[in-house]
Amino acid sequence: CDPGGKWGWPPEKQGEPMPTRAPAVVAGLLSEIGMDVEVHEVQNAYNPDETLTSPLVQAYLDGESGDKRLEFEAHYDAETVQEELWDRDPFGAEIEGDILHGRGVVDSKGQLAGMIAAVEAINNAGVDLDGDIIISSGPDGEYGYSSWGKSAELDPNIDYIIAGEATYVSDRDV
Repeated sequence: CDPGGKWGWPPEKQGEPMPTRAPAVVAGLLSEIGMDVEVHEVQNAYNPDETLTSPLVQAYLDGESGDKRLEFEAHYDAETVQEELWDRDPFGAEIEGDILHGRGVVDSKGQLAGMIAAVEAINNAGVDLDGDIIISSGPDGEYGYSSWGKSAELDPNIDYIIAGEATYVSDRDV
């Protein structure tokens, strides 16, 4: 995330997604591991006349038959930083022993990294997949989940979804 200011998003911007370089980074990684990548604008679920500032990245690894489709989903945004809760730079990505400290590591950049690594390992192993694998990553996992709706619109026939989200949205159906 591009934090703006020292670490946080200004108070007047609270509740809005942060601008980020993440979609370009995610799209590049997915392309490098052999997936076909698409980037899609996303309409704000709370204001359909508004397009989100960052896109949905959707990538495909086609199987032999495409009979079954597995989607890995993890968003690339993160909540704003509450500076008083950090004793180190949340954007520093510091490694201490076996632990990576950084904003979004648990929700949900770590899950996204694991999903990308898993698909890369499958692709590098030369496994003949019976079905397709999709990785979907959006900009608003912390701000309304509009990208989930866009992903479902693009691919309504997903058989299985593994979501990296550690929390849920209770104020609307997704």
